[in-house]
Amino acid sequence: MTQLLLEQNRGVFESFAKDTKHTFAAWETQRSLHDKYSKLVDENRLHAHFQAEATFKWQFAKRYIAQAQPLAPDGSGIAMTDEPYDLLADWEEMRKRHAQECFAFVRLHQERCLKMYDEEVSCEALQRKLRDKVVAWLAQYGYNDAGIAESMVHKSKQFVDSLVRLERPRVKNRIDKDKEQKQKREQALLDATCKWESLDVKDVLSPALLELASRGSARSKPLTVKEDSALAFLVKDNAELQEKHRIKITSSAVRVPTPKHKPKPSPRRHIPDHQKCTFIIRALELVMDACVVSFNGEVSESQDGVATGLGVAGQVANIYLSSLDNFLMQSHDIHLQFLRRYIDDILLLWSGSTLELSAIANSWHPSLKFDLSGDGYVHFLDVALHIEQNRSVSWSMYEKPLNLHLYVPANSCHPDSVFHSLYEKPLNLHLYVPANSCHPNSVFHSLQIGGFCRCLRRNSSSVDAKRSLAAFKLRLRDRGFSIVAFERIVMRYQDRNAAKQRRRNTIR
Repeated sequence: MTQLLLEQNRGVFESFAKDTKHTFAAWETQRSLHDKYSKLVDENRLHAHFQAEATFKWQFAKRYIAQAQPLAPDGSGIAMTDEPYDLLADWEEMRKRHAQECFAFVRLHQERCLKMYDEEVSCEALQRKLRDKVVAWLAQYGYNDAGIAESMVHKSKQFVDSLVRLERPRVKNRIDKDKEQKQKREQALLDATCKWESLDVKDVLSPALLELASRGSARSKPLTVKEDSALAFLVKDNAELQEKHRIKITSSAVRVPTPKHKPKPSPRRHIPDHQKCTFIIRALELVMDACVVSFNGEVSESQDGVATGLGVAGQVANIYLSSLDNFLMQSHDIHLQFLRRYIDDILLLWSGSTLELSAIANSWHPSLKFDLSGDGYVHFLDVALHIEQNRSVSWSMYEKPLNLHLYVPANSCHPDSVFHSLYEKPLNLHLYVPANSCHPNSVFHSLQIGGFCRCLRRNSSSVDAKRSLAAFKLRLRDRGFSIVAFERIVMRYQDRNAAKQRRRNTIR
C-alpha cells in the first residue's frame, strides 16, 4: 500500500526536490556574497558600487568654492567656525561616510538573509516542509489511516536525508572551486604585478626612444614598424597613440608574393539571408551522401565519418570538433592550461594524470578514440616541442620517420599552383621542383629561400637549425641543385634584408 501511495505521490516529491535545489542554489549565492563582503571588510575596502558612489565628483562653481562656508547640521544656516573650510573635501568625506553606511546596511541584511537560508536548507526544516506537503496530500485524497500517514512521513524523512546528502556536497564543492579559482587569479595578478615592477624601464623605453628619434619627426607617410620592435611593443595596445602619431605595425615575417587572381562572383548574393543556413546544411548533406572511397580497385560508399581526401573534410572536422574544444575547456579547466587544435591534431598542456585525460577525451563520443603521445616531448604538425629542465620550451623541425621523400618527377604534369605551394612552405614529402624543370629561375630561388627560412624558424637552437639546413641541402643536391648556387642565393637574400633594415633605420 505504501509503495502504491509513493507512486501516486511522486509529483509531490519531484516538485519538492526541484524547489530544494533552487533553495540550495540561493543559499550558495548568499554564502559566496557573505565571503566576499567579509573579505572586503577585512581588507578595509568598499564594494565596487559603493566605492564608485564614494568617489563621485560634483562640479561646484569655482568662484563659490573659494568663498563657501560650512552649513549647520540641519541645513538651517551657516555654522560659525574659525577654521578654513574646504567644500570639496567636505563633499568627499560625506560621500565616503554615506557609502560606508550603505555598505554596512547591505551587509547586515545580507547576514540575515544568509541565516534565513541556513535555516531553510537545514535537514529539520526540509523534513518539516515535505512532511506538511505529504500530510496535506493525504488529507486531500482522503487517506485517514494513521499507520499509512506515519509510514509516508517516515519515507519523506528518508527522501530528505538522501537529497541533503546529495546536494550539500555539490554546493560545497562549487564554493571551494570558486574560491580556488579566485585565489589563482589573485596570485596570477600579483605575480604579473611583481614582474612588471621588477622590469627596468630603460630596457624597454631606451630602444623605443632611440628608434623613434632616428626616424625623424618630419614625415608625410604613416610610420611603419615591425611587430617585434621595441616601439611596436609600447604602442600596440594603445590605439589612440597609434592614430595620433600615424604608426602602422606590420608583421616581421617574410612573405613571398603570389599571383593575384580576380575572385569569381560569389553565389551568396543569389541566396536570401534567411535561407543561407538551410543552403549550407543541404549542400553538406549532398556532399556527404555522395562520398565514395576507392581502395584496391573497389569503390565503396562511406556510411560513417568523412573521407580524408574530401574537399570539405577539414571544414567539417573543424565544425564537428569545435564542440570537443568547448567540452574540454568548460568541463576541465582546472587541469587544462593550454589548448590548440589543427583539424584532428590537438596540442594541450595538462597538469592532471595521463589516464584521466585519456578517459575524459574518449568519453566525449563513443565512435572517437584519441591516441595520446608525448610527456615532456611531443610533436605537433611539423614542429617537435620539448620541455627543458629549467621549464623552458624548445622546438625543432619534425619529420615523420616513415617519410619516403617521394619527389615529383621532372616530367610531371602538375599545374603551377602545386609547385607554388612548395615555395612558401615545403611539404613533409619534400616534393621539390626538379632542377631540370622548365620553371623560371625565380621559382627555384623562392623554393630555396623558403626552405632556408623554414629551417631557421622551425628550430629554436642554432644546432638544430644547422642540422635541418644540412639535410635540406642534401635533398636539393639529390634533385640536381647546386649547393654553391644555393649558398649564394641565401647570402644575397640575407644581404638584401639587412640593407632594407638599414634603410628603415636611417631614412626615417
